[in-house]
Amino acid sequence: MGEDIVTKYSSSLAELKMNSKPLINLLTMMAEDYIRHAPSIVQVIERHLTTVRPEIKLPVLYLIDSIIKNVKKDYVELFTQNIVSTFCGVFEKVDEKTRGLLWKLRGTWSDYFPTKKLYAIDVRCHQLDPKWPIMAQAPSSASIHVNPRFLNRGKAAAALINPEHIIAQTTASAAVAPVTAPDDSVMEVQMRAQLLAKQKELLELQTRKVELELLQTKLQMEEKARRQKEEETAKQIDMAVKQEQVLVGMAELAKNKTERIQQKLSSMHMPSSSVASASSSIKGSPSSSKGRASSSDAESHSTFPSKLTKSSNETSASSVDNSPSKKSKSSRDRDRRDRGKNDKSKETRHELKDKESRHRHRDKDRHADSKD
Repeated sequence: MGEDIVTKYSSSLAELKMNSKPLINLLTMMAEDYIRHAPSIVQVIERHLTTVRPEIKLPVLYLIDSIIKNVKKDYVELFTQNIVSTFCGVFEKVDEKTRGLLWKLRGTWSDYFPTKKLYAIDVRCHQLDPKWPIMAQAPSSASIHVNPRFLNRGKAAAALINPEHIIAQTTASAAVAPVTAPDDSVMEVQMRAQLLAKQKELLELQTRKVELELLQTKLQMEEKARRQKEEETAKQIDMAVKQEQVLVGMAELAKNKTERIQQKLSSMHMPSSSVASASSSIKGSPSSSKGRASSSDAESHSTFPSKLTKSSNETSASSVDNSPSKKSKSSRDRDRRDRGKNDKSKETRHELKDKESRHRHRDKDRHADSKD
């Protein structure tokens, strides 16, 4: 049962990879529910703290802080045993910014951990980083700062037991008594001076911290302004590029249109001036062009039937006059002439057809040009 609880808590603790207040609260409530297994829970947390990456160590310390402040009970005593090595191990691995957060966290532990442990934390952190102030007072010891009055009282008690030394001890006490008061006052003054020096050092650190925060804020604002300026410049460049692309596209369209017009003019085998005059004449008087075309067609049609009828009459006459039984030289000559005329009439018909087709093509081209 205990192993299952430890395994369950360890799996939940592995999900703490950032400063997530809901997850820290959940782990705190689980620690309170498993108060019977508090030693195992503390071991799991301390072991996990030594294995995770530096950026995850601070959230685990926040979990320890939440447990000792909200659950208390057995956890305060259990975490106190290794709090110096736990805290200083984290302090040694993290960066400058995280050390500032650790300093704030350490300042809230005065009511939860003994002064001796807090003083040890301050001393070790000060050794690692001289900027760390020693906030806790040094623990008192029996072998240090002994008041001479207590020594004299002990000797006086011994003199009561040994009467032979009463006079000597009385003389010693009389000689020492005037010196004790100045010693106490000097020690008190020294302690006050040390306290004032520490307070002054603390104020200097706080002032430096505020200055660093202001400098960081200023740098962030300058970086933000620089990025905005770069974004605006990039937008302007994009707009200029798009406008240039549009202009290039329009130029290409105009060039293609000009090339098509030139190709059309070259296919018509006409100069641009004659095409312009022709198109203007077509647009100006479409009825006259149609009238000329119809008159030329009429003339060609009227000429063609007359020649055709003439050649057919001559052919029929020659066939009637000539008989196969009475053919002479003159008749053969006449037949030859008739055949020559028929050949000429055929050629004439072909020429007329070619001429008519040319007229039609010309009219079609004129109509097409007028439409364009």
